[in-house]
Amino acid sequence: VLVNLPCVLHAPLVNSPGRLAITSDCVYFQPLHDIEGNSPCKIQRIRDIVSCCKKKYKLQECIALEVIFWKPRNPSAPRWDTPSAFFAFQTRRECDEAWRCLSTHEEVGTETPFGQAGARAACRLFAECEPSASANADASASASSPAAEERAGGIGGSFRGLKNAMMQSLEGSGKSSLLGKVTGCWQRGLVSNYNYLMLLNLLAGRTF
Repeated sequence: VLVNLPCVLHAPLVNSPGRLAITSDCVYFQPLHDIEGNSPCKIQRIRDIVSCCKKKYKLQECIALEVIFWKPRNPSAPRWDTPSAFFAFQTRRECDEAWRCLSTHEEVGTETPFGQAGARAACRLFAECEPSASANADASASASSPAAEERAGGIGGSFRGLKNAMMQSLEGSGKSSLLGKVTGCWQRGLVSNYNYLMLLNLLAGRTF
């Protein structure tokens, strides 16, 4: 067990206090009470995590963490019953500890379209929970890279364009340039409408 922290798992109409455990393979949440009447322990493989984003909770900055999941390739693999999980911690230090463990984990994102590099980039871009206030970067900047010159079809191409935009933003000014880069990719058909809207919601600080 790499991390074992008290937290509250938030879902519509249900707030479940319990403990978040991160191991070398999976993320576990053990509720104190089985309110939903299902299996008392929730589990998701870390290789199926797309990103983890710091969030506000009760007007406190970066005291919550939203973990976004990808559907496992293997139908029998353990999976969460929702596409994301929102954890609220008692202190920012605990939130930072959980984020750091997931964002640097050697397995994170390895079985998602982003891959490990893309998942780590997404975690780093959302290491702070303030919404992006600027989209001043040139939207055509993403088209200048060799990777962006090749139009890739299908879901793999859509995620590849988004991943390239995130990697470029890390080298530049972070989230302040990400919107412009992704908009450029979206205009060129390198990012799908769905992924573009998902990113807009993340940059606006919304949760899922």
